[in-house]
Amino acid sequence: MKKHRGVGFSVLLLVVVGCGGSSSKPGTHDAGKDAVDALTGSGGASGGGGNGGGTSGVGGDTAGTGGGGQAGGMAGAAGSAAGTDGGVDAPTDTPQDMSADSTGTAGMGGAAGTTTDGAAGSGGTAGTTDGGTDAATCGTGLTSCTGVCVDLKSSTTHCGACGTACTGGKVCSTGVCTCDVGRTACNATCIDLLADPANCGACGTTCTNTQVCSTGKCVATCGTGLTSCSGACVDTKSDAKNCGTCGTACTGGKACVAGACTCPTGTTACGGTCVDLTSDPKNCGVCGTTCTSTESCSAGKCAAICGTGLTSCAGACVDAKSDTSNCGGCGVKCGAGTTCSAGKCICPTGQILCGGVCVPYATDPANCGACGTKCTANQVCFQGACTISCSASDAGAATLSSCGGACVDLTSSLTNCGACGVTCSGGQLCANDHCNCPSGTVTCSGQCANLVTDPANCGTCATKCAANQVCSSGTCVSSCASGTTACAGACVSTATDTSNCGGCGVTCAAGQVCSNGTCGCPSVGGGGGAVTNCSGACVQLSTDPKDCGSCGHVCAANQVCKIGVCSADCGAGSTACAGACVNLNSEPANCGSCGHACSGGENCVSGQCKCPGGFDVCSGVCTNLQSDRDNCGACGTVCNGNETCNGGGCHGGGPADASAG
Repeated sequence: MKKHRGVGFSVLLLVVVGCGGSSSKPGTHDAGKDAVDALTGSGGASGGGGNGGGTSGVGGDTAGTGGGGQAGGMAGAAGSAAGTDGGVDAPTDTPQDMSADSTGTAGMGGAAGTTTDGAAGSGGTAGTTDGGTDAATCGTGLTSCTGVCVDLKSSTTHCGACGTACTGGKVCSTGVCTCDVGRTACNATCIDLLADPANCGACGTTCTNTQVCSTGKCVATCGTGLTSCSGACVDTKSDAKNCGTCGTACTGGKACVAGACTCPTGTTACGGTCVDLTSDPKNCGVCGTTCTSTESCSAGKCAAICGTGLTSCAGACVDAKSDTSNCGGCGVKCGAGTTCSAGKCICPTGQILCGGVCVPYATDPANCGACGTKCTANQVCFQGACTISCSASDAGAATLSSCGGACVDLTSSLTNCGACGVTCSGGQLCANDHCNCPSGTVTCSGQCANLVTDPANCGTCATKCAANQVCSSGTCVSSCASGTTACAGACVSTATDTSNCGGCGVTCAAGQVCSNGTCGCPSVGGGGGAVTNCSGACVQLSTDPKDCGSCGHVCAANQVCKIGVCSADCGAGSTACAGACVNLNSEPANCGSCGHACSGGENCVSGQCKCPGGFDVCSGVCTNLQSDRDNCGACGTVCNGNETCNGGGCHGGGPADASAG
C-alpha cells in the first residue's frame, strides 16, 4: 500500500470496500488548467477534493461539489475546509497538483469505487488512473469480496465471482456450484440417489410406503449392513446424519466411525469442536493454549516462526503443498473429492474431474469412461464401459458386484466393503471384505492409532503422555531416541514418515512415499511399471489412458494405453481394464480379473492375492507375526506398552497381554 499526499500533509489510505455514496457519473482525466475553485459558484464551490482518489478525484476540479473518490475501491470521503485550487493538472495526480489542490466546504461523500480506483463524489469526477496498489492485498489464489479475502474456487458464498452463493446443498468446486461426491441435483437440490426414497436411483422415482431405497433400488428391505431411516437405507456405522441410530447427527467436525461420532484422525475435541492441536493457534498442543498475536502454532508449540517446510496461515503452521484447506496458499481450499498435492487441488489416481467433482470413471454410471457418458437404467458401468451386467461374460469380472450401477470389488472397496453401501471410516481400509486398520495400527475409540508413536495412545489405547513427554516405542518418555524427532509428541523418523517428511507437519500426498526426507512417487508401481509425477499425481505412463506415454496425453474412447502408446487393442499377454493394458497375473489393482484389487498389503501372484513371504493374514491384513506388537506370535496377541515383539515373542517388560482388541 502506498502513501498519497494532499492538502499539505500525508495520510495513509485504509481500504474498506463496499461503503455506499451518492451517485455520480464516471470521470475522465483532468484537462488543462483549473478554474479557481473558490468559495461558491459552479466551479465546485461546496466540495472539492476527497482522499486522494484517481486522476481528478483529488481536487474535484471538473465540477465537483462532493468529495473525490478514494483509491482502492472505498467510498470517497466528504470535502472539508474552504480553499482555492490553483494547480496545473496532469493526466495523473502529480505532486505539484496534489499540493495545490485545496478543498472547498464540506460536500457529500463519494460513491464506492472499484477495486482499482476511486469513484467520484457528488458532482465530482471519478479517478481512472491511480489507486491500483491501494486495493486490499490478498494472498495467492484469493480475491477481495466486500473487504474479505476469499477463494472464489471453493467459497460457497462467493463461488466463481463475488456474491455468487451456492444453494440447495451444493458446494463450490473449481469456481462452480455443484453437488458433492455421491450426490445428484434433483430440482436444484442435491440428493443421494442411492438412498433417497423420493428419488431412488433417478430423480423423481418414488418408492411406495412399503418399500425402502437401497443402493438406488426400491425394495422391501435394506441390503446387508444397512438400516432403514425414514425409508432411506444407510450405514449407521459411518453415516454422519444417522450415526449409531437414525437421526443422530455428528456435529463440530466429527465423523461417524463404528457408529459413534468422533473426531477424525489427527484432530482432538476441544469445546465440542474437532481441532488440530499441532497447528491450531487457539489450542496449540493442548486445548485452550492460545498463541500470542506474534506467534504461530507449529508442531503443537507456539513459536515466532513456523518449522521447516511450513507456512503460517492465520497463525496455524501448515504444509501448503498438501493441506486441503490451504493448498498452494492460505485459504485456498480443495473440495468435491479433490486432494492437495504439490500445492494443487487434484483428483486421486483413477478419478477425473467432471463438473467440478472427482469421479471414478471406471465405475461411475453417470460418467462411465468419460464425463457425461451415462449408462441407461438397465446397464452398469464396468471398467469405463456401459454393459448389461458385472458378470463373468463381461471380460471375466466374476468377482465384481453392481452397487448402484457401479461394478465394484466388495473385498476392497472403501465405500462398498463386504456389501453395497457399507463404508470404511476412521482411517480404516477394506481388506478381504472387512474394514480394518492398516498394518501397524489398531482401533482406539473408533480411530486407527499407532501405539508405537501416538502420544494419545502410547503403548495401549487411551494411555496419554504428559505435556512434557513424548511417545517413543510405545512408552512415554522425556525425549526421543537418537535418529528420531519429536513431532507433536510423537517420536518419528523425518527421513521416512509420510506425515512428517523432512520436518514436522510436512505431509506427503496420497500415493507418495517419503525417502530421505523428501516426498515423491515410488519408483515402481503396481505390476512393476515405472511411476511418474503428473501434476502431483503418481501415475504409470505405460498403462494410464489419461496420461499415456506422457502427462496429460489422453487416449480416445475406443483406445487403450499399451506400453505408453494409445492403441486399438492390447494384444496378447495383457488385458484391457478401464483403458489400461495390464497383466492380470501381477497387477494388484486388477488381479485375476479387471477391478479385483488386492488389499491389506497383499501382492498379486499368478492372478491371486497373497501376502508376502513371512506374513500371515490377521483381520484381513498381512501381518508379520515375528515383529508385530499387536499380533506377536499369533493374531491378537498384544505386547504390553513397554514391550517389543521379537521372534514372535514379547520382550522387555513382562508377560504379553493375551487379549485381542
